[in-house]
Amino acid sequence: MASRRLLQKLGEAALQPTFVNGKWRKPAISAKNVARLRKEDLLAGKEWPYEKPRSDPPYKQPKGHKRHKELEQRAKKVEEKLASMDDKIAQYRESVRIKDVLPFDQIMLTPKQIRQKMKSKT
Repeated sequence: MASRRLLQKLGEAALQPTFVNGKWRKPAISAKNVARLRKEDLLAGKEWPYEKPRSDPPYKQPKGHKRHKELEQRAKKVEEKLASMDDKIAQYRESVRIKDVLPFDQIMLTPKQIRQKMKSKT
């Protein structure tokens, strides 16, 4: 009952901590006792005058995953790269053929003879 009298005497200040001489002091009534007093008042049909106003935080849509955001850009990029793949494959195969040919053969043989020699190796 001392809590109820303190609450009537001090009002909302009894529920708040205070900053005195550079240090924080506990509230005059503990949170446990405040909860008990509030519950008693609500069960008795009274309104709790020290209710904190509560508001719902605004809804923030989740960001999602980076892979889903960049899916369209990636698809475009893949299509562009696929368009030039035939040329790249041909260049690669030609470069591999040229690398396998000995310098002596490059000088002495014709391109047709070099191709025939490469086909016979494989």
